[in-house]
Amino acid sequence: IEVLMLTMYDSDLALIRLLQVGVKGFLKKDIHPSELKFAIKSVAEEGYYYSHNATGKLVNLFRKGKESSAMQKAVLTDVELVFLKACASEMTYKEIAQLMKLNPRAVDNLRDNLFTKLDVKSRVGLVMYAMKHGVAAF
Repeated sequence: IEVLMLTMYDSDLALIRLLQVGVKGFLKKDIHPSELKFAIKSVAEEGYYYSHNATGKLVNLFRKGKESSAMQKAVLTDVELVFLKACASEMTYKEIAQLMKLNPRAVDNLRDNLFTKLDVKSRVGLVMYAMKHGVAAF
């Protein structure tokens, strides 16, 4: 199954994550219907479609190389993504540990590592990051 994603997110990180999970196309929701039709046809015939905007973003990211903070942040593990989603809820860290079947100390370490990795200072920072990059939505 080929996936063509319509999204409201336009961040570098969102684009990288969608590519990592195998999305074959990436379009903003506000595109013209003719572009959507062309994108569907392109995915069906060629196996992929990326708008000029998305292609430009990709080229710039890869020119910057692995030093790009967006590239580094895109390498979030599945465990980190689950944790970020849980942080956006009203769950306590103890409840998050139970949900994830982890020791509370492991959750503390996970949180502290994400603070460093994402350059945030608090749970609020984690939630803002998750919302900005489409990891969590309200």
